[in-house]
Amino acid sequence: MLHAGQVKYQADVGRRLKSSFRHHVGMWLTGALVTGGAISLLPAREKKVYVNPLSKVGKSKVKDVENPKKPGFWMMMLGLLMPIIKPIATKLLTKHLSSYLEAPSASAKDADSPNVAAAAI
Repeated sequence: MLHAGQVKYQADVGRRLKSSFRHHVGMWLTGALVTGGAISLLPAREKKVYVNPLSKVGKSKVKDVENPKKPGFWMMMLGLLMPIIKPIATKLLTKHLSSYLEAPSASAKDADSPNVAAAAI
């Protein structure tokens, strides 16, 4: 028959593992080294590549990966103008956010006014 203290000790797995590691450091490190070495020796997963024989004939319903769709005119223009637009947008956004954060809120103005403080009493 187990007492409550024994059940509590056996249920506390974390403390038991810490104690075991402190007393048997070499065995734990050797076990980790052996396990890591065994995992590294396992063969790598081979990726299967399926070739569509109909793509050379032109009868394939699968889109041709060799000729991806080129970006449109507006996407190319956006890519060219982005180095110019980005600093301007960053400056405007920073200015807008800083003015928003510096302005005191309406509730803070009301709480500081003497009329609201007198009405609260």
